[in-house]
Amino acid sequence: MSPPGPAGAEWAVALVAWAAATALVGDGVRWLGARWVPWWRTRDPIERALLAFYLGGAAVFLIAAVSVGAFALPVLLAAVALGAVLAGVRLRRGSAVRDLGAMAVGLRRPAALVAVGSAVALFAFELAVALPVATGNTFDSSVLTLFTAILRHGGSLPISLVPYSSGGILYPQGATAWFGWAELLFGLPPARTSLLVTPLFFALAPLSGYVLGRRLLGTEAAGAAFALALAALGPGSRALVGGSNDLVLSVPLVLLLAAQLPTWMARAPLAWGDAAGFGLLAGYSAAINPTGAEWLLPTVLLVGLAVSDAGVRARLATLARWAAAVAAALVGIVPNLYVLYLGRSVPGLPPGAGAPPGGTSNALAASAFVPHVDPFLLGAGDVALSSVPALRLELIVLLVAGALLLIVRRPKVEAGFRGLVLVGGWVLVGLLALLVAAGGGDRVLAAVANLTNADELTFWLFLLYGLVAAVPLAYVLSRASEAFSETSVPVAEPARAARRSTTKWLAPALVAAALVAPGLILTPVQLAPQLRSTYDDFSSVSAADFALLAYAGAHLPAGARVLVAPGSVAEFLPGYAGAVVVLYPMTTGWPWANASYLAVVSDLTNGTMPPAGLADLNALAVGYLMVTQRNTVLWPAFSPAPLLNASGTFPIAWHEDDAYLFAYTPSG
Repeated sequence: MSPPGPAGAEWAVALVAWAAATALVGDGVRWLGARWVPWWRTRDPIERALLAFYLGGAAVFLIAAVSVGAFALPVLLAAVALGAVLAGVRLRRGSAVRDLGAMAVGLRRPAALVAVGSAVALFAFELAVALPVATGNTFDSSVLTLFTAILRHGGSLPISLVPYSSGGILYPQGATAWFGWAELLFGLPPARTSLLVTPLFFALAPLSGYVLGRRLLGTEAAGAAFALALAALGPGSRALVGGSNDLVLSVPLVLLLAAQLPTWMARAPLAWGDAAGFGLLAGYSAAINPTGAEWLLPTVLLVGLAVSDAGVRARLATLARWAAAVAAALVGIVPNLYVLYLGRSVPGLPPGAGAPPGGTSNALAASAFVPHVDPFLLGAGDVALSSVPALRLELIVLLVAGALLLIVRRPKVEAGFRGLVLVGGWVLVGLLALLVAAGGGDRVLAAVANLTNADELTFWLFLLYGLVAAVPLAYVLSRASEAFSETSVPVAEPARAARRSTTKWLAPALVAAALVAPGLILTPVQLAPQLRSTYDDFSSVSAADFALLAYAGAHLPAGARVLVAPGSVAEFLPGYAGAVVVLYPMTTGWPWANASYLAVVSDLTNGTMPPAGLADLNALAVGYLMVTQRNTVLWPAFSPAPLLNASGTFPIAWHEDDAYLFAYTPSG
C-alpha cells in the first residue's frame, strides 16, 4: 500500500522550506530580544539557526496558547511575513549583510560541514524509513492527532478534552502547535502528520550536538565528533517508537540549552538577560516535553554552585540567576498551570468514571531500575544504548575509553562537559530512583512520578552515555585537525617532510573513520529493518482503513458518538471529523473508563454482543461503531461478526475489505 501524503523528494524540500520560514519568524524574535539577551547575539551559524528555529516555534506556540482562536493559517503566514519585514529592515541597515557574510564563512569550515552533512544524512535516513509507513504508533500518535484536531477546530491549544471526556489536559502541548502548523500549511493526512514531521527534528540533533561539543570541549572538531556520534552511533535517533514524538521534538533544544552550561560556571555572574533567555527556552522545551527541563535545570544549578573557585557571593549570584531562569521557564507552562488552577479530579475520564486503581502512577518497578541506568548490559532487551548489538558493544568500549580520557585529561575547558555528564547523570539516576520509591504507595511521590516518565529519563541518561562515548572520537578528530593545520613542508626535504606531515593528520583521521564506519554501515543495514518492523507492529494500517477515515470524516453527522477499539486506526478519527465524539480517546485514564465502555469493548473483542452489551451501548449513547483490522500488537480488534449477525440493529453504513462503519439503531 502507498499511504496518502506527499512524495519523498517533494516532502523533504517542503520540510526544509517550512523550517526556514519558522526560523525567519524566530530570527526576528532573536533580533528584537538580543538587546537584553547577550547569548542571542551568537555569530556561530549553526547555533544561531537552531536558536532562530526554536524561537520561531515558541512564537507559533504563543499564538496557539492565547485563547482567542488566533491559530489559523492567515495569522501564521502573517507572522512569517513580519519576520521577512524585520529581515528587510536589517538588510537596509547593513547588519544582516554582515551577519550573513560571517555565517557563510563559518559554514564553510570543515567541522561545520561535517555537522551539516551528518544532519542531512540522518534526515534522509529517517525520511526513508518513515515515508512508506502508514501512520505513527496508533496509541501515542492518535493522541497527538486528537490534540491537533482540537487546536485546529477551536483555534487555541486544548486545555480540556470536552466533548470527548471531562477533565483538563496536563499533557504538554508544544508538539501540538508544531503539528497544527504543518497541517494547516501542507494539508497533511492527520493520521500521518506526526510521522512525517518528526524526521526534521531527528536531523537537528546532530547540529545541536555540534554546538554542544564545540562549547563544552572547546574545539570545532569535538563538535563534529558529537554530530557524527548522534547521527551514526548514539541513541539520539532511536526514540520515535520506544519514546515519543514530543521527546524527539525537544531533544535539539535541550542540547542547545545544555551547551550554555559554561556561562553558568564563569567567574563573572551570568547576565540577567541570559538567565531570562535561558529560562524562557527551557520553559518552552518543557512545553514540548518536560523531561529535558526536569534534569537540565537542577544540573545547571548544581554545576554552577559547585565551581571550585567561586566564593559565597558568586554562588549567591548564581542561585539568584537560576531562580530568575526558573521563573522565566514557568511562562512556557502557563497553560498547564492554568489547568491546575482550574482544578481537576481524574484527568481525561468520562463523566461517572471511577478513580484509577489504588497505587496507579508512573512508578518504576525496583527490578527495572538497573536496566534503566546500567549501560553495560548486553541482554536482548537492553537496547537503550543501541538496538544494534555490534554498535552497543562499540559504544560500551568507547564509553569506558571516554570516561578514562575525561579522568586523565583535565583541561579546564572540559570542565563544563564533565559537569554535564557527572551531575546530569546523577540527577537522572536520582529521578529514576524517585520513581522506584513512588511505587511504595506514598501519595506525594506518586503524584510527582506522574509528572515525568521513566523511559524518557532513561533516554536522556543513555544520551549522556553516548556523548561520553563520543569523547575518543572528539580527541582523535582534534588531533587530526591540529596536525593538519600545522602541516608545512620544508623546502630542503619536501618528499620526506610531506610524508611525515601527512602521517601526523592522516593516522588520527583514519582512526576516526574506523570509529564511525560501523555506525554508517549498520544503521541502514540493521537499524532500518528494525524500525520498519516496529512500525509494522504498532501501525499496521491498510488502504481500506484510510478510506474508512475519509468516508467517516465526510459523512458522519456533527455530534455523532462513535465507538472504536483501543489502538485501532479509528482513534485518528478526530483529525478527519472534528465535530464527532470518539469513545474513547487513549488519553490519561482510558484503561479504567466507565464500566459500560469496558464491558462493551470486552464483548466486541471477544466476538459477542449480548443483551447487556446493547444496554451498555445505550448507556454510552453510541450512534456508530468503527471496526478495522488489528492495527497494533498492543490490543485486539473489534470483531465484526456479532454486528453483521444483527444487521437490523447494526446496519452497514460503509464497508471495504475488513474496514466497517456500522450505525447503531436501538429500535431496529
